[in-house]
Amino acid sequence: MKVIIGLDLSLTGAAACSIPVIPNWSTSHIFTRVFGHKLAKEASDLERLQRFHAIASGVEKFIDDLPIFYGDNKRGLFEPVVFVEQYAFTQSGAMASENRECGGIVKYRLWRKLGIVVTPIVAASARKTLLNKCPRSGAKEFVVKNVRRLEGNPRRWTEDETDAFVIANHGMRLIGAVAMNFDGE
Repeated sequence: MKVIIGLDLSLTGAAACSIPVIPNWSTSHIFTRVFGHKLAKEASDLERLQRFHAIASGVEKFIDDLPIFYGDNKRGLFEPVVFVEQYAFTQSGAMASENRECGGIVKYRLWRKLGIVVTPIVAASARKTLLNKCPRSGAKEFVVKNVRRLEGNPRRWTEDETDAFVIANHGMRLIGAVAMNFDGE
């Protein structure tokens, strides 16, 4: 089974979202998980590295758990396709550098341990997939509001889970599968 995975690699709340490539998928087929934790500003380099490790390990475990979630215990028949929100190059400073370091570590570990090559997606393009347009302002807020209202969503997703869903949904469109969209308000 092919499963599309979207990643939002924020340092304090990285998230993953999976959508199976099946006809007529719905929110009941979506699996999400959040990783990471906040650090104090004066955190040591070791503590920062441990957070990167926790995020990368969390993403690996998320992917390893998917065959069980989708009822397919035969890992050899399971085909994850992973997309990640591209870094905001307008970001500057230490947080931007740490985001890029974390992304590099996650990408490397997924390739090295699971043989998965991660494809970056521009978040604005992914939101446009959902909105069928690209408003000049408020796109992210509109998407968050509507994703949280989806039928079958048993709990309120964090903003990071919503971002990961947006990336996974756009990945569905990129591989030619059915992607969800909202005809705007």
